[in-house]
Amino acid sequence: MITLLAIYGVTYLVCDSKILERPRLLLCRVGFLRNMLACYFCTGFWVALGVYMYLGRSELPDGLDSIVLYSFAGASVAYMLDAAVAFLFVE
Repeated sequence: MITLLAIYGVTYLVCDSKILERPRLLLCRVGFLRNMLACYFCTGFWVALGVYMYLGRSELPDGLDSIVLYSFAGASVAYMLDAAVAFLFVE
């Protein structure tokens, strides 16, 4: 559970935080990256894949199916939490 929250946190950091605004603006010059950084599901997938690789085999099951399932689970959680935050804190 804490890992999925960490995936959302890193996804927020990459997509919306002020601290990474300058690198994000540089990356957004490329159309593909601009679209990916605007999508929490897309960015969450790659963040979850990175977290899976970082944690390694000692803490998570190995195998290609586990990597894909973990990445989609992380992407789904990032998307759902972003939608919940947007719904709760509409400006």
